[in-house]
Amino acid sequence: MKLEEAKKLFKGEWIAFRTFEEGDNPEGEVVLHHKDRRTFDKELLQEGLTEVYITFAGPPIPEGYIPELAGIRGLLGLSFLRHFRTIIDYK
Repeated sequence: MKLEEAKKLFKGEWIAFRTFEEGDNPEGEVVLHHKDRRTFDKELLQEGLTEVYITFAGPPIPEGYIPELAGIRGLLGLSFLRHFRTIIDYK
């Protein structure tokens, strides 16, 4: 199975992928997958899996979600503009 196929099949899950070749979309096999990262890590250790590629099959940050640690304050994080005259032209 190709890595991109595995990501589509296990969308939204953590994947441990053992590759048979190198490249951008290598051939290989999924040896472990789980939606919860903590459970995934625990099973990864229990199985003693090494030399596998670990990836999340989905966006790194869910769409529309802004992490608290991003340090964004104000509307869209643009509060620094409050001291400037801002003109938005919608033409």
